[in-house]
Amino acid sequence: MTRRKTNIDHDDGSSVQLDLQLAELTAKERLLKEMPDRIRREKIESEMTIPPCEELEERKRARRHEELIVTRGQVQNAVREHDRSLLLLILLVACTLSLGWWAFQLMAG
Repeated sequence: MTRRKTNIDHDDGSSVQLDLQLAELTAKERLLKEMPDRIRREKIESEMTIPPCEELEERKRARRHEELIVTRGQVQNAVREHDRSLLLLILLVACTLSLGWWAFQLMAG
């Protein structure tokens, strides 16, 4: 036997759902009505706010510049360290080549 679906009135559930939707729509409507006033207030506040003085910007720029400056001593130290590393690399390559040559001589002779 096939069963037919019966139409049961869900007045309680649908009315609650409609009430929730109505409340949501009224809240959105209230927000939209208040929006032009809020935008106007924010614009007035931004116009009344004093921008930071040029000295503060100049100080910030100078501080950033001083933090990035590298002294001559630091440059000399970096060059010296680079030269030392290069010397060690050359010695390591020379040592590796001499060990390779020695191993070759042992196998050949």
